[in-house]
Amino acid sequence: MNGSAPLPPNDSETSLSPGRRLMDRAFEHWIPVDEPDNLNWLEDADRAMLEQDPVKTRQLLYVIILVVIGLIAWSAYAEIDEVTRGS
Repeated sequence: MNGSAPLPPNDSETSLSPGRRLMDRAFEHWIPVDEPDNLNWLEDADRAMLEQDPVKTRQLLYVIILVVIGLIAWSAYAEIDEVTRGS
């Protein structure tokens, strides 16, 4: 990428189709590859914080579902006092 020699293929790259290898080789200069030496703990911490956000969203979704179920149950057992029809 920055003038260094390409990395040797690993086991997963040798099982790729010839077309996939050709596309990977054609776009390798524009697609960044995370090498183990370049990763640091700050990026991992940021990723972990981002992965926790769906937990809060999931909890909100469960609350909304419970409210809807509660409203449906309430409407099934609630009595109507008076029915009015327009003419």
